[in-house]
Amino acid sequence: MARFDLRGGPRSGRALATAGVLAGILLLAFGLRVYDLAVNPPALFEDELAGAESAWSIVTTGHDVEQTHLPFLVTRLELKMPVYGFATVPFQAVLGHTTVAVRLPAVLFGTAATALVYWLARKLRRRRVEGLLAAAVFATAPWAVHLGRVGWEPSAVLVFTIGGAGLLVDGLWSGRPRRVVGAAVVLALGAYAYQPALLEHVLLAASITGVFYRKVGRRELVALGAGAVAAGVVLVPYLLAFTDPVFTKRTIGVSVFRDGLTLEAASTAWMHYWAQWDPVYLFLNPTSNARNGPGMGVLMPLLAPVLLLGLVRLLRRPGPASRVTLAWLAVGPVAAALTDDVVPHYLRGLFALPPLVLVAARALEPVGARVATLAVSPDRADRVRAVAGATGLTALALLLVQATFVPYFTRYPAESAGAWGLGTGEAMALVRDRVPPGATVCVDTAANSYWTYPQFIAWYLPDRGASVLERLTDERCTRPGAYLLARAETEVPSGLTEVARLGPPASALEIVLWQVPTAS
Repeated sequence: MARFDLRGGPRSGRALATAGVLAGILLLAFGLRVYDLAVNPPALFEDELAGAESAWSIVTTGHDVEQTHLPFLVTRLELKMPVYGFATVPFQAVLGHTTVAVRLPAVLFGTAATALVYWLARKLRRRRVEGLLAAAVFATAPWAVHLGRVGWEPSAVLVFTIGGAGLLVDGLWSGRPRRVVGAAVVLALGAYAYQPALLEHVLLAASITGVFYRKVGRRELVALGAGAVAAGVVLVPYLLAFTDPVFTKRTIGVSVFRDGLTLEAASTAWMHYWAQWDPVYLFLNPTSNARNGPGMGVLMPLLAPVLLLGLVRLLRRPGPASRVTLAWLAVGPVAAALTDDVVPHYLRGLFALPPLVLVAARALEPVGARVATLAVSPDRADRVRAVAGATGLTALALLLVQATFVPYFTRYPAESAGAWGLGTGEAMALVRDRVPPGATVCVDTAANSYWTYPQFIAWYLPDRGASVLERLTDERCTRPGAYLLARAETEVPSGLTEVARLGPPASALEIVLWQVPTAS
């Protein structure tokens, strides 16, 4: 990348202009991710809450909420990857146990990933303007924006994916062995951000190495071997966790190969792979799960022809940068293809997002390059045209961003309220505010979630202790004065007194707080 020239001149001017544009892109990326963060998504979902509460418990008490299996965070469903959960701890310490504290790391990870996209494009030896275009597309992609607003594991992974890929490209292309080792460590650490990352990072590293196989000499072989050893050391806790059935049961349960390596399963994986490239999913309609998507296509519809043009440009000039991008596109959907959970899979498919924005930038590069050329022309009229062109394109881009995200910020919270479990936190607040300290309260897990019930109680009712009972079947739930929290449709004993009721629009579910009458 170009150095700043403190004596002035064209190099200094270009560097300052690049820094200014990149700063503006990062500010836009941050704003789209932080705006209305506490209420969009509309509720703190159990995956967000569980990771944050488990990490807080480990840091402050030395043990997890229910079971401890360091470095992972334990729920009844799975061992959660630790990176995101522990990233929330400093924010919880400052802001308390709030939705904003849980989601702010996602905003920062997303903004950092935007900057890394520019850096990656430069490591691929693309021009500054192309790197800026790639960063701008990533900053405003609905896929990336939504991911950068949710406090869960996948929100942390792309900084490792992009960072590791850039280091490996630079190390092999420029003959810098230490960067090859650094890439291996970064990609290995990414496995602790999101479970599918291990497979995707191995495939990505193998693909990039294959692109540069002619540059792999003795030094590079030594570096690749040292990187493999370093990655193995980093992954020791991860590999040891495979001995715990909890670690693998959910992954196996949603895998297309859960019944073995059969031809039928391979055919299903092949169909799921191509489902990730479904244009309707990419550009028009949300996924079937309103939580795992921004309520629209994961990319702006305008990018459909742009991506086609970008692919043509990549194929016409298949240099190392183009081959890296195409190889990354090929392996990006593999993790999503292997799951039978939701098809297409919004989260597991996110590894294809960085190469997609690189393809888009390749298509847009001639326009940006023309403006950049006019901007440094000695002809004053050319420079005026460059300013006018840049201003017009920026205004058009901002109008497009506005048209894309106004529905996301206005309609999406209400449309997705049920998927996010709006009302579960408010139900816990009912218990906190309406049930006297020391009184027995029985919480039906249907009112929050069985899989993360201990984290829910620790988060919302940390001082209630043994007075909070799980489910309604305990004999103490029938004693006079006891309270019951359950959905309205849940069958409860007759004769109970209704204390409070939650329902739309404050809650997507109808939840009732009951009390067993006291003896007269």
